[in-house]
Amino acid sequence: MSTKNILLTILSFIVPIVGIIIYFAQRQKDEYAEYYLYAAIASMVGGFFIGLLA
Repeated sequence: MSTKNILLTILSFIVPIVGIIIYFAQRQKDEYAEYYLYAAIASMVGGFFIGLLA
């Protein structure tokens, strides 16, 4: 995994909508595209549970 892919995964976790957009734009070309989607989903689920606790 290259530095670019790691940075995109981190960006997807911080801004989930970006991760979803990158996934749908790159899913045919980038073998790591599903990691961006997974990071976005994990961020949204984590935010949901934090929202429940607050």
